[in-house]
Order: sequence, then structure tokens, then C-alpha cells
Amino acid sequence: MSNFQIFTGRDRLVLSLAVVAVVGGAALQASAQTASGSWLVDAARNADTGAARVFLDRGADVNHARAGDGTALIVAARLGDLAMTRLLVNEGADVNRSVAGDANPLIAAASHGQLEVAEFLIAEGADVNAVVKDDETPLINAAREGHLEMVRKLVASGADVNLAVRVELPSGGSELRSPLSQARRNRHRDVAEFLVARGARD
Repeated sequence: MSNFQIFTGRDRLVLSLAVVAVVGGAALQASAQTASGSWLVDAARNADTGAARVFLDRGADVNHARAGDGTALIVAARLGDLAMTRLLVNEGADVNRSVAGDANPLIAAASHGQLEVAEFLIAEGADVNAVVKDDETPLINAAREGHLEMVRKLVASGADVNLAVRVELPSGGSELRSPLSQARRNRHRDVAEFLVARGARD
């Protein structure tokens, strides 16, 4: 999963100026159409639904992805921003779109323990057993981070407790990761016990 920072200060001013530029008139429309997908990601990073609505109204691609962030929906899910998540999904954001290195919305929510957002995404059709290269599955991520309630929700929603993913290691070689192996590696005993009770095997 990639790291990110919420914009403040000067960066927020830049984003505000971008909003002004988008609504400023037909002369800027062409460039706005090109850049507004990235601006939409910035709006999600700032939890600014007002700016997001402006960009979407001006034709921003709701599924635009930017390296290091993913889509606006991935960012909103990671932050646990339910209002932004609802807005983006209602505007057609793909709840199952994955981005290399940035996972997908449900994995982002699961790995950060954002239970309300995860529940909403699942209700909207997010695949609880989705496998994303280098980011595994929602359940593996939730188990690794010790988010017991998230693990419970995913399993109740059909997540396979024995779905394991082979991951290439930066140092070379690979390893097989499962929800149980990750919970045990990070000493999340409550998560491991729950998984075993639900049929997880070594």
C-alpha cells in the first residue's frame, strides 16, 4: 500500500485555485477536462466534496487513477470518508477498480480499519475476495493490521478465510500469505483465533 499526505496550506490554495479555473469559463474548459481527473484525486485527499462535485460536473473522470494515490475512491476509502465515497460511487466510480501499487477501494478500507466505508462498498458490490497484485486481498490486509471487526465483517460477507496469495519479495523469491499467517506474524491473537474458529488452516 502506498503512503500519502493530506494537503494543507499552500497545496489547498492550489486546489482552490484549480476550482476557480474550472468554473471560470469556456476558455479553460479543454485544460480542465484534461486535468480535472487528477484534481478529483486531490479533492478526495482533502475530503472536499464541494470541490469534487465541481470537478465531476465539469466532466472529470471519476475512475481516473494517479500513481501513488490510486483513484479518488481508493483515497476516500483509505481515509474512511463515507460522504466522499458515497458521492463517487453515486457518480459511477468502480468499486472494484484496482490500481497497481494502490490496491482497490475495499482493500484500502480494510487495511485501515474503515468499517463504515467497507460496509458501504460491500453493499455496492465490492468483491470481498478480490486479489490485487502486491496488495493481496481485503481479508489478508485486515488480518495483518489486526482489525478484528473488519475481519468479522469480511468473513460474514463471504471472504474466504483460506484464500492465500503468493507475493514476490523485493529481496528475491516469494512467500505465500494467508489471513491466518499474517495475523500470526503480527501477533494479533484475537484475529487468529477468530479465523481458526471459522475454519482457517495453516
